[in-house]
Amino acid sequence: MSSDARKLEELEAAGVDFSRNRNFDFFADPDNRRARDLRRRLGAWADLIRAQHAAGDLRLRVIHEQGGRVALLELSFPSLSGRCSLRLSRAEYELLRREDGLGGLLAADEIRPPVNR
Repeated sequence: MSSDARKLEELEAAGVDFSRNRNFDFFADPDNRRARDLRRRLGAWADLIRAQHAAGDLRLRVIHEQGGRVALLELSFPSLSGRCSLRLSRAEYELLRREDGLGGLLAADEIRPPVNR
């Protein structure tokens, strides 16, 4: 497990408030700051995936590489003519799967938008 992902799990388990303004001194520590940044990145990706899926405009493919140590998420949004790839460590991928509503969605390994759009 990556050290940032491990640190994020520890902080979440401890119930840390990730507000920089309320915990300014706490996030002066580089390890805590990297964990907070990872949480923000994963949260932003989760929001995008949920929103595009709810709009019926998400094509998602999950590819497990290097014996499952790395997950490559290929995302495309047909109505936006956009696509991107997201490479995550196994630990980061598992943290993303824990985001509300993503566990079952990412378990599918492939999602296509409805054809009758």
